[in-house]
Amino acid sequence: MEYYESALATYIEGLKCDPNNLVVINGLRRCAAYINRSNGGDVGPDDLEDILGNVSSDNDLRNKLQKLMEEAAALKKEASDERLRRIESERMARTSEDLYLNQVQQRREAEECLSKIEQEFQQLKVRQDEVSEEFQKATEHNENLQHQLTETIRALESMRGNATSASPSSSGSVLDENRIPSYFICPISQDVMNDPHIAADGFTYEGDFIRSWFSTGSDTSPMTNLPLEHDELIPNIALRSAIQEWLQQQNVAPG
Repeated sequence: MEYYESALATYIEGLKCDPNNLVVINGLRRCAAYINRSNGGDVGPDDLEDILGNVSSDNDLRNKLQKLMEEAAALKKEASDERLRRIESERMARTSEDLYLNQVQQRREAEECLSKIEQEFQQLKVRQDEVSEEFQKATEHNENLQHQLTETIRALESMRGNATSASPSSSGSVLDENRIPSYFICPISQDVMNDPHIAADGFTYEGDFIRSWFSTGSDTSPMTNLPLEHDELIPNIALRSAIQEWLQQQNVAPG
């Protein structure tokens, strides 16, 4: 009975296949033999041909099988196309993501570069302002020095003129205060300077007196009372020479 049921099941499955396939026909013949031996029936090759003929003539079954196969093929193709589309979509998504990340990185680098340029520009602007301020101060200092030089030259020319027009009796040992040039006088001591020095305010002072001024803690100009940029002193050699020459003409020894 076991062989009968097995052969019958195989036979039924075989009927679903192509009836023109020799392998299937041989299988059906063996199934018929099993069925014949198991069930005691009388099924021969001729009976199998009739069965196959009936299967071949069953157009509905064949059409149904054909339709199912076509639908299965269509579904398989659709699934394959869908898989390809999904793969392509994933690839495009990865490409878009890489492009986006690259753009973000480029934008970040550009922002950092712009920030750095802006910082450097601000530093250059600050430095430019500092240089402009230093140049302005240097210009003012130079103008003060030029003023002192002009006054010194004027004093020398005045002394030469006085020496030429002075009579021999006028050269006494007593100093004529009315004829002392004002630029020979120290603004602090109010005496003729012996060692004139130029301060940061552009004015000339007796060296000892301006140093004493600074030693008391004063950081302002004795003339303008404005803060001085520094306490450095520059010897006014030209004025000192003019004063010495003038003193010699007056026959007065420097103090």
